[in-house]
Amino acid sequence: MKKFCFAMGLLAAAPLMAQVLHERPIITDAGLGPGGADASRICLGGNIFGHSILGTIPFRVADKFTVPASDTAGWDVNEVCIYTYQTGATAASITGATLNIIEGGADPSLGTSVWGDDSTNVMSSVAMTNIYRTNGIPGDTLRRLQLVKITISPALHLDAGKDYWLSFNMTGTVASGPWHPPSTDPTIACLPGNAMQWNAGWLPIHSDNLVPFATPQCASTFVVKGEKTSACYPDCEGDGDLDVFDYLCFLGAYANQDPYADCEGDGDWDVFDFLCFQGKYSSGC
Repeated sequence: MKKFCFAMGLLAAAPLMAQVLHERPIITDAGLGPGGADASRICLGGNIFGHSILGTIPFRVADKFTVPASDTAGWDVNEVCIYTYQTGATAASITGATLNIIEGGADPSLGTSVWGDDSTNVMSSVAMTNIYRTNGIPGDTLRRLQLVKITISPALHLDAGKDYWLSFNMTGTVASGPWHPPSTDPTIACLPGNAMQWNAGWLPIHSDNLVPFATPQCASTFVVKGEKTSACYPDCEGDGDLDVFDYLCFLGAYANQDPYADCEGDGDWDVFDFLCFQGKYSSGC
């Protein structure tokens, strides 16, 4: 439920934050990396720090996720975050990122693109994290992870019960990389998943480059953010009732230019969104 406070007759809305809809683990050893940082360690049976996503070759990495059928109204996605590194980089060095969101298909080439493409730079920001990709050797600081953020506006609606691929690559200023680390688990070589790399064709990603099929196909490391779509749009609070608090909730979302308040779905926040909300509210659920 959204929180509101009243003062001097004015309405102040708490900022609406996108929730994490999908995420896979990247940290194996919290606080045990160089200088007390977190570590993403190559684990049992693995020998790969990361896979190339260098856009000038062009390499790509892709992995898929499923919007649960239980989220019956689907998801509205407004941000994707992807981990990467360039060996030896001491400051943020990524200069661009492409992202193609693809619905269905046994591999990304067999699905249907619903957002982005393989060539347009859509990177919104990049920052150094406090995570190092290591092989467990103390003091190894060569591979500090960077987090690339990509904003999706207006929000992209994804349907419940469907599979979607995220296919991406990047460019940077350091000679080595960019590289993309697989999702990690301290007890196995990598977290099993559907990650693939494009290198003149889509091939499964494994954590052992000597005997690839001795280890499971890995999962990729990205974060999908947004909101679970309400089956009843005007029920802004999501409590099953339509009342004045849903209007206040909508006002708060509008003030923060939250994708939810773009009722018309045209990427603008204007009086027509108020009229749209009022119409949906009057129609009920």
